[in-house]
Amino acid sequence: IIKKGEVDILFSFEQLETMRYLDLLKDDPLILMNNQKILPPSVTIGNDDYPDNIPHLLQSHYSRFIMVDALDAATRAGNSKALNCAFIGALSCSFDLDKKLWENAISSMLPAKLVELNLKAFEIGRTSNE
Repeated sequence: IIKKGEVDILFSFEQLETMRYLDLLKDDPLILMNNQKILPPSVTIGNDDYPDNIPHLLQSHYSRFIMVDALDAATRAGNSKALNCAFIGALSCSFDLDKKLWENAISSMLPAKLVELNLKAFEIGRTSNE
């Protein structure tokens, strides 16, 4: 269980999900947020509105905020299911680590038939926010 104020890096796959965990962040956290919006049932049935200013709010309050279009990067790599590796590619740019370390980790965790696709997604994710 993560206590409030202990999170250095928030890695979220959906915009509203990001907002749910802000109270867990330390000072000057790194926030990577996928730009995807998944509408909750209350929005779908018209009871609530989905906030349209989440990226702006985060950019104005956090100096290390990065919005990633991981779904687009994964789709360009060849399969939307490679979204995780595209997102990891974007994350990897925030660390002073050799790219080969990331690639080796990805390659060691996946079945051989998925390595090429996921490494391509990783690379597109690395370059998508430059």
